[in-house]
Amino acid sequence: MPVDDRSKEIMDQFQQLLSQPDETSSSASTPSGASTFVDEIYTEVMGLERHGRVRGYGFGLTPTSIFGSTNRMRSRAILSTQLENAQEILIAAKQKFTTTTEELSNVKEELSHVNETFEERLIEVQRKTREEVKEEFEEKMMEMQRKMQAQIQE
Repeated sequence: MPVDDRSKEIMDQFQQLLSQPDETSSSASTPSGASTFVDEIYTEVMGLERHGRVRGYGFGLTPTSIFGSTNRMRSRAILSTQLENAQEILIAAKQKFTTTTEELSNVKEELSHVNETFEERLIEVQRKTREEVKEEFEEKMMEMQRKMQAQIQE
């Protein structure tokens, strides 16, 4: 229900243009094409937008007050891009951390194996050294006993 005669005229004109078949545009069959078609009819009925004003929001409102400034939009876009980059860097860092942790675990296992092998060989060397020292000590003792017996027999 229109509020005044001017509104009724606009509504009638809009309905009339909507009911006409669109021979020139085949894009009206797609959802975005239908939206474009309605936008074209709206512009034809209402006229072009006045610079710095937004229809349908009342008096005094500007595109900046409704949609934000282009600087804010750019800032948001920049921040969004920076956030995406930071998230990609974080994902890469997590992957590198995981890889490094796995490599460290492998190195620890290898070091443990080398340490076990070293301890086994050290024990073997100590055992051989004890046997050699014992044999050398026994040989020296025998030699001293022979010398003492030789001196006693003289």
